[in-house]
Amino acid sequence: MRLLVVAEDAPDRSATTGNGSTMITAHLVPLLAKDAEVDLAYFDDGRRVVPDAVRDACRRVVALPVRPSRQALVATPFTRLPRATWRRASGAAVAAVAGLAAEADAVWVHGLHAFAVTCAAVEPLATQPAVLAHEVDPWADHWRQRASSRTGAARRYDLLQAARAQALEERTSRLARAYAVVAPADAERLGARLGRTVLALPNGVGDRDPAAAAAGAAAGQRVAPGPTVGFLGSLDYPPNVDAVERLVGTILPRVASRVPDVGLHVAGRRAGPEVTALAGGAVTLHGTVAAPAAFYTGVDVMAFPGDLGTGTKNTVNEALLAGAAVVASRHAARGLADEGQLVLAGSDDAVADEVAALLLDPVRREELRARARAWSAARLPSWDDAAAALLAALA
Repeated sequence: MRLLVVAEDAPDRSATTGNGSTMITAHLVPLLAKDAEVDLAYFDDGRRVVPDAVRDACRRVVALPVRPSRQALVATPFTRLPRATWRRASGAAVAAVAGLAAEADAVWVHGLHAFAVTCAAVEPLATQPAVLAHEVDPWADHWRQRASSRTGAARRYDLLQAARAQALEERTSRLARAYAVVAPADAERLGARLGRTVLALPNGVGDRDPAAAAAGAAAGQRVAPGPTVGFLGSLDYPPNVDAVERLVGTILPRVASRVPDVGLHVAGRRAGPEVTALAGGAVTLHGTVAAPAAFYTGVDVMAFPGDLGTGTKNTVNEALLAGAAVVASRHAARGLADEGQLVLAGSDDAVADEVAALLLDPVRREELRARARAWSAARLPSWDDAAAALLAALA
């Protein structure tokens, strides 16, 4: 099979520059290349470098242009595309993808913001390749969810982006032989809206790169003395910002009333002013951590509150795989069955109470860590599993 991969960003599984979307293509492209002849076209905004393992696995690798962010902002009132999509929707990108697609049996288009270019490139072809549209998370739902917590111009902007994303989802759905997201609940909801079957293709779970895996082997070194609570995630992502604000404003004071010397340790890249302003006292901001596994096991309890966000929360799965004691809201642990591998809580107060109880009970905490490791080994999919599911969908 000749497979064209069109990715909205460069594949990247680095803990520093990658994200939940870029790690998928970084892991899967080399695995897909074992069974297919792969060409990769990716949008290059200059922030990431394609790993050698990905380049070496591909027959051709083509960087596609991205318009400047400021230009996209100015163009927002005049385009029918989501802002990040319009940055990628140039004539040069369409022509490059069309040339590659004309030689392909199948196209795996990864990420909503690559959909418009792929549609424009493939629709005119006399012989169209089979298209698998992989949105990862349903972006129209993401924007509507964000709008629900905002007012005024910010709310109107979010709703505009949601309407444009939905129009792009519907256009792509008409072209695609198969349509996929990551989380089963998202697949069911989006499928009802599009009037078609939407597949749930799970992410694999594991360290983002070999260096992180090696550093994770040194886990056991504590982040700080005394009782510790941790949170890790991209700190420019609104649901994570909301989670940190809940941890600092509501959960930490309630935990501290029972465990007075507790410290909260927040790690993640690109912290904005909303998060940096919360640091100080019992709250320590660590920035990017090169070895997430070591962070997960270097604190006593990982806490994931909140009721925002779509898709699978990768950091919850990664924390369980590392053998962390995890307390999560039911929304943060969406997609995970309660099989004793973590503690689920229905509110911020309940998260605080469960965290405090674990901090005061080291025996129960170690039992929970052991269950998390055993459950992860048996239940969480590997990247090989994820590649097999994707190949089945492509076939």
